[in-house]
Amino acid sequence: MIHPLDHTGDIGFELETASLEELLEIAGQALVGIMFSNPPQTSSLAHKVFLEAPTLEVLLVSWLNELLFLIQTQGLVPVHSTVEVRALARGWQLRAAVELADLELEAQGWQGEVKATTHHGLEVVGQEGHWQARVILDV
Repeated sequence: MIHPLDHTGDIGFELETASLEELLEIAGQALVGIMFSNPPQTSSLAHKVFLEAPTLEVLLVSWLNELLFLIQTQGLVPVHSTVEVRALARGWQLRAAVELADLELEAQGWQGEVKATTHHGLEVVGQEGHWQARVILDV
């Protein structure tokens, strides 16, 4: 479940999901939904993402910023992702398969640039069966 957040000069959202993997997948969908009013539904390219981070909060920021990188520098829009997360001795690891479509600003209803995912107000809380996150994006 995604809940939009009002934030002066920025935009954000809160998520509630049943698993950590689902939280990261839906966070990616929320990011794309903020940037595009008509996001692509079919993909033409596959991409692998591998990230490591010391905390879940840093992992979430890194994940969303990786998706922003694909949009802003590669001209590719995430359509769907399958995420796997595992705990490491010192941190977390994310492996994801991301399906992508070519960026078409007008057809996809470009709503404006998101500069980055911030650490401001960032929160990831969870336990098995219930996960929540709060994300603020710099626009």
